[in-house]
Amino acid sequence: MLYLRRAAFCKRRAALYKRRAALCWFGIAFMHVHRISEWFFITILPFLELIHYLCTHNKKSIMNKVQLFLAFAFAGMIFVSCKEKNKSNDIIAPKPVKEVQTGPASMEVIKQDREVDWVGSQYRIEIVRTPDKELALTKDEAGKKYYDNHITVKILRKDGSQFFGRTFTKADFVSYLDESTRRDGALLGIVLDKAEENQLRFAASVGSPDVLSDQYIPMLLTITRMGAVSIVKDNRLDAGAPEEEDEGV
Repeated sequence: MLYLRRAAFCKRRAALYKRRAALCWFGIAFMHVHRISEWFFITILPFLELIHYLCTHNKKSIMNKVQLFLAFAFAGMIFVSCKEKNKSNDIIAPKPVKEVQTGPASMEVIKQDREVDWVGSQYRIEIVRTPDKELALTKDEAGKKYYDNHITVKILRKDGSQFFGRTFTKADFVSYLDESTRRDGALLGIVLDKAEENQLRFAASVGSPDVLSDQYIPMLLTITRMGAVSIVKDNRLDAGAPEEEDEGV
């Protein structure tokens, strides 16, 4: 009789160990498939030990409750692992917001500072282009509006005293502009071309305010040793075309 009891006990014990091994293998496979970290799986080992303890002591009612609890725990693990699996590692950067221009654009402020030998002495020439909000608006070929510019030209003697100073606008060149440029063009620039015997010659231009545009009208502005200003349309690109001067501008 004792022999039969021992055999039955060993049989039950073997079945319990088999069940415990099956649970462990199930947990390992579940962790591998759903990419659950090792620490998470280790946390369920105490529950497996508890099952083994309850099975060993044959407490069926408590064991049923624990098994029900573990069933819910495994269901929760499946839900969490699926949620983690759906997460993307991609970093989504916020879409840049394009700034909307609410008013006319301004062209860049440009400053020039040059020294030149002229009529036996040294002179310093300062030229500054500045957007002017008091002037009529201009626009490019696409209809984008810009503020027009005024350009200040100063010629200083070696001792720093001013020989010449004047602020030019598009109105000073309007006689040499076509209708479209007169209406929409901006004063683009005045730069020193060269110093001649009795005059300083500058290149000037009026045209589209778009820096990428090549639509402009070139002109020549001269300042004599007496401070007189004259403007002509620059026809040097047109072979043989005469230059018409406008004295005393």
